[in-house]
Amino acid sequence: PQKKGPYRVKNQAATKQYRQNSKQYEINLAAKEKQIEEDWINLQVCATALKNEVLSLRSQILDHSECRCEVIQQYITRTATTI
Repeated sequence: PQKKGPYRVKNQAATKQYRQNSKQYEINLAAKEKQIEEDWINLQVCATALKNEVLSLRSQILDHSECRCEVIQQYITRTATTI
């Protein structure tokens, strides 16, 4: 019976440490998940802003379709053939 005492104490300490480590791992994982979700939302906002900027720039180019600028005319022609 005396040998079981120290073994149980060590086992209980190891179990307690394992549970603490597991709990800390879950906390860290939840924090990482939250950070990834926030990053995803920020990336979606940036992607939407960039898409809107592209549309705005294309609209500005089309506003100059009457210009005799060769570069603009080539762009409009090239874009029209890809649609």
